[in-house]
Amino acid sequence: MAAKLWLLRRVGIPTGRWGRAKSWPADERGSAAIEAAIILPLLVLIFLGMVEMSQAFTVKRRVQNVASSTADLVAQSETVTTSDHNDIASIGAQLMLSSGLTLTITSVAEDAQSKVTVQWSCSWSSLSSSANCTATGAAYTGLPSGLLNPGQSVIIGQTTYPYTPSIGEFLKGGLTFTASSYYRPRLAAAVVKQ
Repeated sequence: MAAKLWLLRRVGIPTGRWGRAKSWPADERGSAAIEAAIILPLLVLIFLGMVEMSQAFTVKRRVQNVASSTADLVAQSETVTTSDHNDIASIGAQLMLSSGLTLTITSVAEDAQSKVTVQWSCSWSSLSSSANCTATGAAYTGLPSGLLNPGQSVIIGQTTYPYTPSIGEFLKGGLTFTASSYYRPRLAAAVVKQ
């Protein structure tokens, strides 16, 4: 019996008061460390996911703010020039605080026959570039129903931003955020492009 007790202690098996081996489930030494080793990676993963989601929501909100603010600034004017558009785009760049955003500001009007046409449109492939403005008269599709009545016009600000998460090197692709804002001209029936 003494040899058996000595062997059990030598191997590291805890023994009780009367020399019997304690059962393994009753020994709880180190269980907190094992639980932490299992739970900690999961908690870190959840935390990083929350950080990524909050960054994505912030970027999406900024994309919407740029579309809204630039269209609103144009809608507050009676006439706009290409220089005015470039100034407004630079304000949009300051709101975004990032490169890669594309912006399009379009004036759309509905005539007496309920035909919706583009009066003018200016776009920027990046907000640091100059405006590419066109006066088309082409039909416009994609306008929400009921937004215009005959004789009315609306200014549309549209933005697109390709978002790559911070952990993007571990993921394939990314997200593309788009936003559209619609504003009626405030000082005239339509904003004229000069």
